[in-house]
Amino acid sequence: MCAGGALICAALVCAVLTVSVLPARARVYTLEECIEIALTENTTLARAREDLRRADASVMSGWAGVLPHVSAGATASDNLAVVEGIDIKSEGLTGSINLSQTLVDVSTFASIAGASRGKTAAELSLEFTRREIVFETKRAYY
Repeated sequence: MCAGGALICAALVCAVLTVSVLPARARVYTLEECIEIALTENTTLARAREDLRRADASVMSGWAGVLPHVSAGATASDNLAVVEGIDIKSEGLTGSINLSQTLVDVSTFASIAGASRGKTAAELSLEFTRREIVFETKRAYY
């Protein structure tokens, strides 16, 4: 067999193998579907979302030092005593509510400001990551 015939034979074998390996109807995704899948499944974006949740919690935690603290308690008692053959029953109920407020704590306000800036940075990072994923998906699609 000549070299040209061997090349044609090899090309036919490759074509047959390629056709037999490919499914009869491959699913074709639209660009919008690809972007949606990328935004849903990307772990970097999930980490950026979690960073934003953590930054938001840090801001809320900072405000906890400024807001008033309220505590309440209650006690009930029921006593029965026998004095000289007479049953004496006594009942009691006491309660308390405590409210405390820090008037000025400069470090708390500095902490809140820092946490707010951290939250803004996390929001911007999340948006940058989202845009980068969309861009990379479009680039890979085309």
